[in-house]
Amino acid sequence: MGFWKYIAFPVLLSIAYYFLRGKVNLEDFLKNTYESQKIEITLGEGESKLFTKEELSKYIGENDGPIYLSILGSIFDVTKGRKHYGEGCSYSFFTGKDASKAFVSGDFETYDESSDDVIGLEPSDIAGLDNWVQFYHKDYTFVGKLIGRFYDSNGEKTEYFKEVDKILEDVKEKRKEEEKLQDLFPSCNLKWTKETGTKVWCTSDSNGKERGWTGVPRKYYEPAKTYFRCACVEEHNLENPNLKQYDDCDPKATTCYYSVD
Repeated sequence: MGFWKYIAFPVLLSIAYYFLRGKVNLEDFLKNTYESQKIEITLGEGESKLFTKEELSKYIGENDGPIYLSILGSIFDVTKGRKHYGEGCSYSFFTGKDASKAFVSGDFETYDESSDDVIGLEPSDIAGLDNWVQFYHKDYTFVGKLIGRFYDSNGEKTEYFKEVDKILEDVKEKRKEEEKLQDLFPSCNLKWTKETGTKVWCTSDSNGKERGWTGVPRKYYEPAKTYFRCACVEEHNLENPNLKQYDDCDPKATTCYYSVD
Protein backbone atom coordinates (compact mmCIF):
# COMPACT_ATOMS: atom_id res chain seq x y z
CA MET A 1 0.00 0.00 0.00
CA GLY A 2 2.91 2.40 0.71
CA PHE A 3 1.81 5.99 1.40
CA TRP A 4 -1.68 5.48 -0.13
CA LYS A 5 -2.94 4.02 3.14
CA TYR A 6 -2.65 7.50 4.66
CA ILE A 7 -4.89 9.15 2.02
CA ALA A 8 -8.71 9.18 2.30
CA PHE A 9 -10.71 7.87 -0.67
CA PRO A 10 -12.32 11.28 -1.55
CA VAL A 11 -8.84 12.80 -1.67
CA LEU A 12 -7.74 10.05 -4.07
CA LEU A 13 -10.67 10.89 -6.35
CA SER A 14 -9.67 14.55 -6.32
CA ILE A 15 -6.08 13.70 -7.17
CA ALA A 16 -7.18 11.47 -10.03
CA TYR A 17 -9.54 14.16 -11.40
CA TYR A 18 -6.98 16.96 -11.49
CA PHE A 19 -4.14 14.68 -12.61
CA LEU A 20 -6.12 13.25 -15.55
CA ARG A 21 -7.12 16.74 -16.67
CA GLY A 22 -3.47 17.72 -16.65
CA LYS A 23 -3.98 20.51 -14.14
CA VAL A 24 -1.48 19.32 -11.58
CA ASN A 25 1.72 17.32 -11.39
CA LEU A 26 1.01 14.32 -9.17
CA GLU A 27 4.41 14.37 -7.46
CA ASP A 28 4.17 18.11 -6.66
CA PHE A 29 0.59 17.71 -5.47
CA LEU A 30 1.49 14.96 -3.03
CA LYS A 31 4.52 16.79 -1.68
CA ASN A 32 2.70 20.10 -1.19
CA THR A 33 -0.45 18.55 0.27
CA TYR A 34 1.13 16.20 2.80
CA GLU A 35 4.40 17.85 3.78
CA SER A 36 2.62 19.80 6.52
CA GLN A 37 1.22 16.56 7.93
CA LYS A 38 4.73 15.11 8.28
CA ILE A 39 3.81 12.09 6.16
CA GLU A 40 6.95 10.88 4.44
CA ILE A 41 6.21 9.87 0.86
CA THR A 42 8.57 7.59 -1.02
CA LEU A 43 8.51 8.40 -4.73
CA GLY A 44 11.01 5.84 -5.96
CA GLU A 45 13.32 3.04 -4.90
CA GLY A 46 16.50 4.35 -3.32
CA GLU A 47 15.14 7.85 -2.68
CA SER A 48 15.72 9.30 0.78
CA LYS A 49 14.96 12.43 2.72
CA LEU A 50 17.52 14.99 3.84
CA PHE A 51 17.35 16.15 7.45
CA THR A 52 18.90 19.09 9.24
CA LYS A 53 20.06 18.56 12.83
CA GLU A 54 17.07 20.55 14.02
CA GLU A 55 14.63 18.39 12.07
CA LEU A 56 16.22 15.16 13.28
CA SER A 57 16.09 16.32 16.91
CA LYS A 58 12.27 16.09 16.82
CA TYR A 59 12.30 12.32 16.28
CA ILE A 60 12.85 11.15 19.84
CA GLY A 61 9.59 9.27 20.37
CA GLU A 62 7.66 11.90 22.31
CA ASN A 63 3.94 11.11 22.61
CA ASP A 64 4.54 7.73 20.98
CA GLY A 65 5.94 9.45 17.90
CA PRO A 66 8.61 8.00 15.59
CA ILE A 67 12.18 7.50 16.77
CA TYR A 68 15.15 8.15 14.49
CA LEU A 69 18.88 8.00 15.04
CA SER A 70 21.85 8.76 12.84
CA ILE A 71 25.20 7.01 12.51
CA LEU A 72 27.87 8.20 10.08
CA GLY A 73 25.20 10.50 8.67
CA SER A 74 22.74 7.71 7.78
CA ILE A 75 19.37 8.04 9.49
CA PHE A 76 17.31 5.04 10.56
CA ASP A 77 13.80 4.65 11.91
CA VAL A 78 14.20 2.60 15.11
CA THR A 79 10.62 3.07 16.31
CA LYS A 80 10.01 -0.70 16.40
CA GLY A 81 12.78 -0.88 19.00
CA ARG A 82 11.02 1.57 21.30
CA LYS A 83 11.71 -0.59 24.35
CA HIS A 84 15.41 0.07 23.72
CA TYR A 85 15.35 3.56 22.19
CA GLY A 86 12.31 5.11 23.85
CA GLU A 87 12.55 7.88 26.44
CA GLY A 88 14.44 6.68 29.52
CA CYS A 89 15.50 3.42 27.86
CA SER A 90 19.02 2.06 27.44
CA TYR A 91 19.81 3.64 24.07
CA SER A 92 17.61 6.74 24.15
CA PHE A 93 20.81 8.80 24.16
CA PHE A 94 21.29 8.07 20.45
CA THR A 95 17.88 9.26 19.30
CA GLY A 96 17.32 12.50 17.42
CA LYS A 97 21.02 13.02 16.75
CA ASP A 98 24.24 11.65 15.30
CA ALA A 99 26.42 10.51 18.17
CA SER A 100 28.54 8.08 16.17
CA LYS A 101 31.51 8.32 18.51
CA ALA A 102 29.46 7.00 21.43
CA PHE A 103 28.98 3.67 19.65
CA VAL A 104 32.70 3.17 20.27
CA SER A 105 33.34 5.12 23.48
CA GLY A 106 30.26 3.89 25.34
CA ASP A 107 29.76 7.43 26.69
CA PHE A 108 25.98 7.80 26.72
CA GLU A 109 25.97 11.08 28.62
CA THR A 110 28.14 13.57 26.75
CA TYR A 111 26.86 15.06 23.51
CA ASP A 112 28.44 18.04 21.76
CA GLU A 113 29.52 19.22 18.31
CA SER A 114 32.32 16.64 18.22
CA SER A 115 30.13 13.62 18.97
CA ASP A 116 30.03 12.67 15.29
CA ASP A 117 33.72 13.45 14.64
CA VAL A 118 35.20 9.99 14.08
CA ILE A 119 38.40 10.52 12.12
CA GLY A 120 40.49 10.62 15.30
CA LEU A 121 39.34 7.13 16.26
CA GLU A 122 41.37 3.98 15.65
CA PRO A 123 40.80 2.60 12.13
CA SER A 124 39.42 -0.60 13.65
CA ASP A 125 36.87 1.46 15.60
CA ILE A 126 35.78 3.25 12.42
CA ALA A 127 35.36 -0.15 10.79
CA GLY A 128 33.25 -1.12 13.79
CA LEU A 129 31.00 1.89 13.14
CA ASP A 130 30.61 0.77 9.55
CA ASN A 131 29.48 -2.62 10.89
CA TRP A 132 26.87 -0.81 12.98
CA VAL A 133 25.60 0.95 9.85
CA GLN A 134 25.20 -2.43 8.15
CA PHE A 135 23.37 -3.73 11.22
CA TYR A 136 20.85 -0.87 11.09
CA HIS A 137 20.35 -1.32 7.36
CA LYS A 138 19.50 -4.96 8.02
CA ASP A 139 17.31 -4.64 11.12
CA TYR A 140 15.72 -1.19 10.76
CA THR A 141 14.47 1.17 8.04
CA PHE A 142 16.80 3.64 6.37
CA VAL A 143 14.94 6.96 6.05
CA GLY A 144 17.50 9.53 4.96
CA LYS A 145 20.72 11.43 5.39
CA LEU A 146 21.81 14.06 7.87
CA ILE A 147 23.10 17.33 6.45
CA GLY A 148 26.33 18.22 8.20
CA ARG A 149 29.61 16.44 8.71
CA PHE A 150 28.94 13.49 6.39
CA TYR A 151 26.50 14.78 3.77
CA ASP A 152 26.02 18.18 2.15
CA SER A 153 22.70 19.91 1.39
CA ASN A 154 22.43 17.93 -1.86
CA GLY A 155 22.83 14.59 -0.11
CA GLU A 156 26.33 14.09 -1.53
CA LYS A 157 29.22 12.83 0.57
CA THR A 158 31.38 15.57 2.05
CA GLU A 159 35.18 15.64 1.80
CA TYR A 160 35.18 14.58 5.46
CA PHE A 161 33.16 11.46 4.68
CA LYS A 162 35.45 10.67 1.75
CA GLU A 163 38.36 10.66 4.22
CA VAL A 164 36.42 8.22 6.40
CA ASP A 165 35.85 6.05 3.32
CA LYS A 166 39.60 6.01 2.65
CA ILE A 167 40.24 4.80 6.20
CA LEU A 168 37.63 2.07 5.76
CA GLU A 169 39.20 0.97 2.48
CA ASP A 170 42.62 0.78 4.16
CA VAL A 171 41.16 -1.35 6.95
CA LYS A 172 39.51 -3.69 4.46
CA GLU A 173 42.74 -4.07 2.49
CA LYS A 174 44.67 -4.77 5.69
CA ARG A 175 42.14 -7.40 6.69
CA LYS A 176 42.47 -9.05 3.28
CA GLU A 177 46.23 -9.23 3.80
CA GLU A 178 45.77 -10.67 7.28
CA GLU A 179 43.40 -13.30 5.89
CA LYS A 180 45.97 -14.23 3.25
CA LEU A 181 48.64 -14.62 5.93
CA GLN A 182 46.27 -16.69 8.04
CA ASP A 183 45.70 -18.99 5.07
CA LEU A 184 49.44 -19.14 4.37
CA PHE A 185 50.46 -19.59 8.02
CA PRO A 186 47.40 -20.94 9.88
CA SER A 187 47.55 -21.09 13.66
CA CYS A 188 48.55 -24.33 15.42
CA ASN A 189 46.53 -26.31 17.91
CA LEU A 190 47.68 -25.37 21.41
CA LYS A 191 47.38 -26.94 24.87
CA TRP A 192 49.05 -26.19 28.20
CA THR A 193 49.43 -28.43 31.24
CA LYS A 194 51.49 -27.94 34.36
CA GLU A 195 53.28 -31.23 33.78
CA THR A 196 54.28 -30.87 30.13
CA GLY A 197 54.19 -27.12 29.55
CA THR A 198 52.85 -25.86 26.22
CA LYS A 199 52.10 -28.32 23.45
CA VAL A 200 51.71 -27.04 19.88
CA TRP A 201 50.79 -29.31 17.00
CA CYS A 202 49.53 -29.23 13.45
CA THR A 203 46.76 -31.15 11.73
CA SER A 204 45.11 -30.63 8.36
CA ASP A 205 42.28 -28.75 10.07
CA SER A 206 44.11 -26.89 12.87
CA ASN A 207 42.74 -23.35 13.25
CA GLY A 208 39.32 -24.81 12.45
CA LYS A 209 39.67 -24.82 8.68
CA GLU A 210 40.25 -27.84 6.47
CA ARG A 211 43.12 -27.10 4.10
CA GLY A 212 44.40 -30.41 2.74
CA TRP A 213 47.88 -30.23 4.26
CA THR A 214 49.38 -30.53 7.75
CA GLY A 215 52.62 -28.57 8.00
CA VAL A 216 55.02 -28.24 10.93
CA PRO A 217 54.91 -25.87 13.93
CA ARG A 218 57.00 -22.69 13.76
CA LYS A 219 57.14 -19.43 15.67
CA TYR A 220 55.72 -16.83 13.33
CA TYR A 221 56.59 -13.18 14.05
CA GLU A 222 54.03 -11.02 12.30
CA PRO A 223 55.39 -7.88 10.61
CA ALA A 224 55.71 -4.86 12.95
CA LYS A 225 55.01 -7.03 16.03
CA THR A 226 57.49 -8.18 18.67
CA TYR A 227 55.59 -11.28 19.77
CA PHE A 228 55.01 -14.51 17.89
CA ARG A 229 52.24 -17.00 17.40
CA CYS A 230 52.51 -20.66 16.50
CA ALA A 231 51.87 -21.28 12.81
CA CYS A 232 51.62 -24.45 10.78
CA VAL A 233 53.94 -24.13 7.81
CA GLU A 234 54.27 -26.05 4.56
CA GLU A 235 57.77 -27.21 3.64
CA HIS A 236 58.17 -24.81 0.71
CA ASN A 237 57.50 -21.81 3.01
CA LEU A 238 59.98 -22.71 5.76
CA GLU A 239 62.57 -20.19 4.55
CA ASN A 240 60.34 -17.23 5.34
CA PRO A 241 62.43 -14.78 7.47
CA ASN A 242 59.54 -14.26 9.91
CA LEU A 243 59.69 -17.91 11.00
CA LYS A 244 61.77 -19.43 13.78
CA GLN A 245 62.09 -23.08 14.76
CA TYR A 246 61.10 -24.23 18.25
CA ASP A 247 64.06 -25.21 20.43
CA ASP A 248 64.57 -28.92 21.09
CA CYS A 249 62.03 -29.91 18.46
CA ASP A 250 62.75 -31.98 15.38
CA PRO A 251 62.47 -29.73 12.27
CA LYS A 252 60.06 -32.21 10.68
CA ALA A 253 57.97 -32.95 13.78
CA THR A 254 54.27 -32.02 13.67
CA THR A 255 54.19 -31.65 17.47
CA CYS A 256 56.48 -29.58 19.72
CA TYR A 257 56.66 -28.84 23.45
CA TYR A 258 58.10 -25.76 25.05
CA SER A 259 58.03 -23.92 28.36
CA VAL A 260 58.12 -20.19 29.08
CA ASP A 261 60.81 -19.28 31.64
